[in-house]
Amino acid sequence: MKEKKRNGFSEKPSIQGFNERISVEGLLDRIFELIRNASISAFYRSLSDHRIVYANAYFSKTFRLPLGEWEKTPYLWTDFVAPVDKESYRQYFEGLKTPQYSLDYRLIDELGQPRWVQEEGTVLFPKHSEGAMALALIHDISEHKRIEAELYGNEERLNRVLTDLHVGLWDWDIPNKRYFGNGFWTQMFGFQPGTFTTDEAAWAAIVHPDDFDHFLLALEDPLTGKADQFSTEYRVRTLSGDWKWILDQGKVIDRDPLGRPVRLIGTIVDITAQKERQTELMHAKVKAEKASREKSELLASVNHDLKTPLTVILGAVETLLQESTAPTKPLLEMIHSNTRRLEKMVGALLEIHQIELGMPTSLAKAIRTKRLFEDCNRNYTQLAKKKNLSYEQRIAQDIPKTIILDQDRFLKVLNNLVDNAVKYTREGSVRLEVGYTPVEAGNARGKRAEGELHVSVSDTGVGIPEAYLPYVFDRFFRVPNKGGRGRSPGFGLGLSICRDLVEQMGGAISIKPAEKGGTTVEFYVRVKEGNGAS
Repeated sequence: MKEKKRNGFSEKPSIQGFNERISVEGLLDRIFELIRNASISAFYRSLSDHRIVYANAYFSKTFRLPLGEWEKTPYLWTDFVAPVDKESYRQYFEGLKTPQYSLDYRLIDELGQPRWVQEEGTVLFPKHSEGAMALALIHDISEHKRIEAELYGNEERLNRVLTDLHVGLWDWDIPNKRYFGNGFWTQMFGFQPGTFTTDEAAWAAIVHPDDFDHFLLALEDPLTGKADQFSTEYRVRTLSGDWKWILDQGKVIDRDPLGRPVRLIGTIVDITAQKERQTELMHAKVKAEKASREKSELLASVNHDLKTPLTVILGAVETLLQESTAPTKPLLEMIHSNTRRLEKMVGALLEIHQIELGMPTSLAKAIRTKRLFEDCNRNYTQLAKKKNLSYEQRIAQDIPKTIILDQDRFLKVLNNLVDNAVKYTREGSVRLEVGYTPVEAGNARGKRAEGELHVSVSDTGVGIPEAYLPYVFDRFFRVPNKGGRGRSPGFGLGLSICRDLVEQMGGAISIKPAEKGGTTVEFYVRVKEGNGAS
């Protein structure tokens, strides 16, 4: 057999593994022939000094080197390896123990840019340390590496987000009975990464005994195929021996051919602070309910033990006023005035108590609007005359003759507003305006038409500074007198009660300065149109 010479290297064409030598006549020539025009980079080089003996056309094209350049110039393969990978590349081959190998690294392409490649090769003639050769193929894996880096970056970002949010991520390998996670879920319980055995037995050991059955019950549906997800709360023991509440949520993402779950992923969130807050709120609720019961008992006592005596006192004082002589009359009038004031305060407190307990369902009934506002006109005119004020009333003509309305609540609101207007007006007038806006038409099935009854009460009184207007409907709020000395008369309950009653009738109330000085209070309530003549 003649000895062949190729690119200055003489040897019988042979391929030899580490355990045997196989001599095949002409095999190397045939290999070169096969890879010459292949659409993949291929080369043949010395293993000791990385000198390139042969490279195919595709490699020459990729790196813009003429085919014959390899024979003229002693190019080394390491000349094309990126500087950052050269040392590791050399070390890899110095320690190579097998004839086949695969290695990822970066080459510098014709534009001077690093390009990730995978070199897969076979070592030829390994028993001759100086003559060992490598025949290899080069695959461009730059896109694969780019995607891999992007996925790694996304995973890193996810881990940072989960860590910042104090969320532990876990992955349960059911057949092998092991957990994997992002590490934070073990740190959450005081363990350092790698110090907690992530198997089922170790996890079961830290679940609170009182929560263990509940924990297993939550896993039953996903493990038996009845559901894909679960969510449960339970306690786990930390390294320090304390107990933490966690919210554990998971989802089955893989099943075997028989439909049995083989992999679950999920998250763990520390909800200890939330649970402690819930406990505090529960205790506060119990205390509040107790205080509410005690308040109800107190108000019931007030209603029986205070309101009744006040009524008796008022009756007696009114009788004495009728029979009194001039010297005693001012004293009796003072007693009468303060007793009436105390009676109104007790009534207001009882009214608020009823609202808080939930007043009875609206006692709406058909009301003849003409009669309703004629009574208002008569009563409010007399009230205004007592202070030498004029009373004006304007009722829109398009108000339905009959409306379905909770008259008691409506008049409580209206009486309170007019009474306030008269009380805080020294001279001038009090004005009531009422309008109507249809909202929903009736139909042939007997559904009544609905609308809004709009009411405005204006006065020319002292008015309320705009800075205090947002607070006038708050309970027990009273406008400070000018100069900040004391508060306006009253208990700060009337407007608050008005707001509650109006809202119960499906409406809203507001207050603003009147155009000619004083105050304007506006509200509306929802009503239905009734049948019947005025």
